[in-house]
Amino acid sequence: MKTKLLGLIFRIAKSKLLRPIIGWCFINTIDLLPLNRITETPRVIAFYHPRPSYKIHVLIVPRKVIGEFTEIDLIDADLIKEMFTVANMVINKLDLSKKGYSLILNGGTKQEIKQVHFHLVSED
Repeated sequence: MKTKLLGLIFRIAKSKLLRPIIGWCFINTIDLLPLNRITETPRVIAFYHPRPSYKIHVLIVPRKVIGEFTEIDLIDADLIKEMFTVANMVINKLDLSKKGYSLILNGGTKQEIKQVHFHLVSED
């Protein structure tokens, strides 16, 4: 049930018409969503991707609506730094340094959900 609900939310979030509303709702109601959280701070959350493409697939999302990388402003510098800090926390928590990992930021046509986020992935 939880996976189906998240799948529906992700499909809706890909809709160009509803994208701004879903982005706002996701960021402002994220605590209500049935996510498999790994860690979080007041401004960033890390959780397992509900439909993973890798053995380990974690999303690291700021709790601020930022559509894509090119929209990041200097005012967001501390938030982006915090995203990297959370990524480091997850890497250590999941012991990924020994296994190997990639930290991915998609943009443009490669970005399905128009909300800045990192994918932390590992096949091991």
